[in-house]
Amino acid sequence: MTIDLENKISLENNAEINTLLKRISIEKLDDVTVIIHSKNISFSFTLANAVCKDEFKDKYRYFGGLQCNYEVGSEMYILLEKRLCLVAENVLTMATTYC
Repeated sequence: MTIDLENKISLENNAEINTLLKRISIEKLDDVTVIIHSKNISFSFTLANAVCKDEFKDKYRYFGGLQCNYEVGSEMYILLEKRLCLVAENVLTMATTYC
């Protein structure tokens, strides 16, 4: 029997992230900016291409940042940031599609 420790760690981290994201508040400030926050996290997301100069377009995903209890660059921080980016992008896409 082989145990893939890397996938096991990722699954455990995903469960922890899911728990963190159960009670969040989402505020759409305008057509390009979303704020997501809870007791433990604060995340600001602005679409990079909407606010950067032409020479920087498509080089960055977003401007903003994440404040949380995880160390910057740790696996948990990176996974949480990726998930929050997806949530923010979905909020902006849904708002554009349905409004």
